[in-house]
Amino acid sequence: MQKQLRKQRDSLMISGTGVIAFGTWSVVRSIVYFATGVREIQASFPQRFANDLTIATLYVLVFAFLTFDLGLRVYVGFCARAEGRGKSAGLAYLIVAGILIATYCYSIPQDIIVFTRGQDTLLVLFASLFIDLTSLLTLTLLLYSAVQTRRLEKALSEGREAQ
Repeated sequence: MQKQLRKQRDSLMISGTGVIAFGTWSVVRSIVYFATGVREIQASFPQRFANDLTIATLYVLVFAFLTFDLGLRVYVGFCARAEGRGKSAGLAYLIVAGILIATYCYSIPQDIIVFTRGQDTLLVLFASLFIDLTSLLTLTLLLYSAVQTRRLEKALSEGREAQ
């Protein structure tokens, strides 16, 4: 059982690092999408709203959302790494990981819908799907490893108490 526990803890360390890395990549990707699509975004505003203040507010809101998103992913990643080192990380990070998994389950079909409408190229679709699916699998592995780690730790502590 100790061997299984070490394996699950190693998995938590690796998947925690992956969540942080993919979170960083997601922010970079979003910034690039936003920066390259600014003209289309500005053109989508009705003329009376397309002033500098509206555009500046949009930039601030997008930046705030991306910062919040990255903060959640870094939080989940560092908590998973801490739990992988044997420290207590609480339940909140697992709830956040579950929410992130749910958002990926929503966003992956949306990527396909955007492609079918002709708004993205096939290359962009494949790149987005590859990153999103890999991120989804990393978060799922993290969640699974955390549950298994807690289950094994509980079984080991109950075994010690019985002795």
